[in-house]
Amino acid sequence: MKRYLRGRHLGVALGGSCETAAVQLEMLGFTSSRAADIAAAAIKYAEEEEETLIRILTPRDVWGGTAFIRPHNSSRGEQTWVVLKYLPEAGWQLDSAFFD
Repeated sequence: MKRYLRGRHLGVALGGSCETAAVQLEMLGFTSSRAADIAAAAIKYAEEEEETLIRILTPRDVWGGTAFIRPHNSSRGEQTWVVLKYLPEAGWQLDSAFFD
């Protein structure tokens, strides 16, 4: 079964606070509620993935280019797929988001 998703490249750094990431998403055209929801989810998932990489004893110097995609169900019942990437010079970044 095929599913068509719409999405876009975002390039939002997750090194700061959730509010900072949400403001960057708002500047890219997201509504304030969706921006806050996606920013909070992206930061949570980045922290979880970082804990996993540390737990499996992956050296931080080989994290560069590590990317993962996670589904996120919003409070409005919509599903969003977030793609996060680790860049050695910038840390975790919300690379893109896809929506049903």
